[in-house]
Amino acid sequence: MYNLSIKFACLILAATLTLAGCGSSSSSDDTPTPTPPVTNPPGDDDNGGDDNDDDNGDDEPDEPAEPVIISFDFVNGIDGWYLNGEGPGVTSSENIEISHDASASAMVIEPFDWTAETWLLEPRAEIESTDLSGATLTFVVDVPEAYVTDGGLRLQISAGGEYLGWLEIEAGENALTATAPAAVGTTTHFGIQLAVPPNDEAIKEPILVTSVTIELAVQEDVEVVPPAVLDFDHLHALVEFPIGIAVSGPGEHDNLLRDNAAGEAERVVVEQHFNQLTAGNIMKMNYLHREWGEYDYSNADQLVDYADDNDMTMHGHALVWHSCYQVPDWVKNFNDDPSTFLRQLATHTETIAAHYAGRVESWDVVNEAFQDNGNHRVGAASCENNGEVSLFYHHAGGDDYLETAFVAARAGDPDADLYYNDFNLSDDSNKLAAVLEMAKDFQARSVPINGIGFQMHIHMDWPSTDAIRSSFQKVVDLGLKVKITELDIPYHNPHGGGDPKYPGYTVEFAEAQKKRYCEVVKTYMDTVPEEKRGGLTIWGLTDGSSWLNSTFFNGNQSWPLLFSDDLQPKPAMMGVADALRGKPCS
Repeated sequence: MYNLSIKFACLILAATLTLAGCGSSSSSDDTPTPTPPVTNPPGDDDNGGDDNDDDNGDDEPDEPAEPVIISFDFVNGIDGWYLNGEGPGVTSSENIEISHDASASAMVIEPFDWTAETWLLEPRAEIESTDLSGATLTFVVDVPEAYVTDGGLRLQISAGGEYLGWLEIEAGENALTATAPAAVGTTTHFGIQLAVPPNDEAIKEPILVTSVTIELAVQEDVEVVPPAVLDFDHLHALVEFPIGIAVSGPGEHDNLLRDNAAGEAERVVVEQHFNQLTAGNIMKMNYLHREWGEYDYSNADQLVDYADDNDMTMHGHALVWHSCYQVPDWVKNFNDDPSTFLRQLATHTETIAAHYAGRVESWDVVNEAFQDNGNHRVGAASCENNGEVSLFYHHAGGDDYLETAFVAARAGDPDADLYYNDFNLSDDSNKLAAVLEMAKDFQARSVPINGIGFQMHIHMDWPSTDAIRSSFQKVVDLGLKVKITELDIPYHNPHGGGDPKYPGYTVEFAEAQKKRYCEVVKTYMDTVPEEKRGGLTIWGLTDGSSWLNSTFFNGNQSWPLLFSDDLQPKPAMMGVADALRGKPCS
């Protein structure tokens, strides 16, 4: 059953959500439309009274609004629920089925195929158009012991087009909760996704959802930051090196190429300001080569074609990466000797590089092979730990897989620039030292490598520009290119570190972020010679689409990028432009 409890002047109409007089507006599934309230200046309320006046004209302080609750209890069925990718009313596919268990008053989720894309493993609910910004969504879920013993399964709540972060589970009843960011805005759906499969894909026991509640946020006045006024037409035209953007592609829910108004609006911005694309996911191993010898280029080719058609280059990401949720089955299931594994890895890398030869300008050949302490990621026989372990190191019997990948990438494409890519390199750390030693060894033995990719997932106070400068300089001193591959700067340290310095996206923060972006890019321009500048890529288009929100901020906004959710340029955009043009950072 779908229920709505409204504790102010909105109405319940049978089995539907109707907010009479609440100002809801509809939007498509793919284009939730945030509608932030505008703050009146002090003394300028809506009725001409003093600062304590409410809309009734009296002098009493406003009573705080109480929340609206939407709930499903599944006593009488699963009406309104459907499968993402199948459309309203469809409850069964080749990948997953949802049904009603009357005795348990539950919705039953039964997975059939764990190899399916995770967006196809997502039951959704259709609701009347509702602003879910800031809403708290809670799913009460009964999980079989087998999944917990296995240790792999993660669930994820979605709202509108946003996914709110992987949630760990326990055996039995779980109350899984997430907060919808402002990016969700007004939408007609939410859901729960089987986001990470179990390690043993033979486990297919049903999962029960016994209740769902959504507590809508009480909307408060917020400070509105005006968009930046740009004094240039095209960001990429300000320099000779690539200015890139990471995007989602075909097969992903926020596909840049989607055929609707949202996709068209995003493409206008991308085409105006960027001249290089990086596929955030669809050119990784598990997308292009999941089963040994079976390559699927269909989705990635569409994105590369789009880049070609719009005079953009492509940066390929990534030929080899340890992260377990992106490791293909042929690597997970490998059980032969190291020499056989290295031959297979070489075939994988050369085949993909050759397919895109002449169409991909540069590659992250290997991504994130080192720990922060400078050691190689620990070899492990299975993918139970998604953090520090590497199946590649284990199967290869050591670090030879790094050399193998670079040699094979060059064999596949004689002309592409080949990068080693990693995070936490810009603080002149032990990890950077280890990467530099690898690069020196490669150069001494004529193993092909053209540059080092600095991901640059940094924040407002770390690292210092002095550390960034020193890190860039050490790569330049080796004669290698420096490429900033995944830049974003959130308002708060995503790894903790005390209360946020800024309360949110305020004018004060927007100006500080503008200066920070400017200083980082200026450091790149001042330190890296023109011929060694491999390019600058921003890791995402709009704030609400950032991976940081779901991974580190519990689904809340972190405002790390250059465009707001309505595709308006932020002051940070001017910060980047000022640095590219050699203007002072202010």
